[in-house]
Amino acid sequence: SLASKAWLKDRRPFACFRCAMAAVAEAKPIFQAFRQAFDASDDSTCQASLVKLKIAIASFASTSPVCPPSQLQKDELLIARETLELAAFLAVRQKDMSALERHVTQLKPYYYDFGKVLPPSERRLLTLGALLLFLLSSDRIAEFHTELELIPVEDHANHYINYAVVLERCVMEGAYSQIQVMKKDVPAESYGFFMDQLMDTVRQKIGLSLEKAYDKLPATEASRMLMLGSVSQLESYADKENERKQEERELALLDDGPASFTRTLSRATTGPMEEAGVIQWVLDGDTLHFKQDDKKRAEVPALELITNTIGYATELERIV
Repeated sequence: SLASKAWLKDRRPFACFRCAMAAVAEAKPIFQAFRQAFDASDDSTCQASLVKLKIAIASFASTSPVCPPSQLQKDELLIARETLELAAFLAVRQKDMSALERHVTQLKPYYYDFGKVLPPSERRLLTLGALLLFLLSSDRIAEFHTELELIPVEDHANHYINYAVVLERCVMEGAYSQIQVMKKDVPAESYGFFMDQLMDTVRQKIGLSLEKAYDKLPATEASRMLMLGSVSQLESYADKENERKQEERELALLDDGPASFTRTLSRATTGPMEEAGVIQWVLDGDTLHFKQDDKKRAEVPALELITNTIGYATELERIV
């Protein structure tokens, strides 16, 4: 009847409230265990508790479209937000970058949509700074700037955000030695992993330039340019670089397989590897050689480029 329907409608918010209280009461002990395990660096217990917490969070009234917005529970949102923040840094600890990106994406509604409902999070800028460093170390510059635009301008002066901004500027300017200096003074311990990845990306950029500019180079000079401490480190890095290129070549032959954590700079710059061949790094005595693997080194059509450039300049002068 209409009366019973009206009664049920009036009772629905109360039922949602009771369910919400039960869900929070069930989630709190799991959350406490998760936080204690995180502080103790017990990753296996963290992972097990995180799975249970996510199931509990899914039953929160604040995530249900049935309950009206007025029934959003502050305790629910706080538990969900802190869970995702700790999960993001658990992913960093485990070097699981896909999980980091996923958890930060899930955090954004709590930072932006519920910003006026919840008190400010002490980990917000730390977490967003970690995301910026991840994107920068992955050479995803466009996405770096997209995420930076979402952060309020007044937060750009924060040391976590500013650290990532200064690093990005160094990468764009080619001030790679400054990155090595900044690596020694990270604003958070968890950022050390991203700095290691960024240095790998920077060395890959430098190495790409070296193999285009030189056929061979003194090993000591190559070590200095690549910001390596010794020739023995250069030898180890050369082996690592050759393995990376071989893996990328195999992926290229499999119709452009999935990209690695550090994006392929050489393929993005020179085109498909099967066209230009792979340049191998060979350390012979005191000299580092850059040797073409299978095919002739791709030649730059210098005369054609010069002719076209002069032609463009002439046409521009006529227009002006």
